[in-house]
Amino acid sequence: MQVTINSVIPMEGGKSYQVRWSEVEYRAGAGKKEVTPYTGVFTVEQIKTDDKEKLAVNPLGLYIKDLRWERDTETKTTPDQKNDQQTKTPVN
Repeated sequence: MQVTINSVIPMEGGKSYQVRWSEVEYRAGAGKKEVTPYTGVFTVEQIKTDDKEKLAVNPLGLYIKDLRWERDTETKTTPDQKNDQQTKTPVN
């Protein structure tokens, strides 16, 4: 599986962010991959510490306090299907 972050948008209040990402799932032996888009809201909190072990792992002290996500309403597509859709341009 491969995850691609598409956007991170700060929300009002400064502690939450709307994140859009895509997960690419590779099917073993099939030679195909499926792309599934998601949108989530992450609420973060900064916790300061003097603990050297915690600072070594998380020097900024940022923690995800709350997380909500859902699959976007668009259908799953393979990258080839997306490319086909993008290359079809209406002619006026």
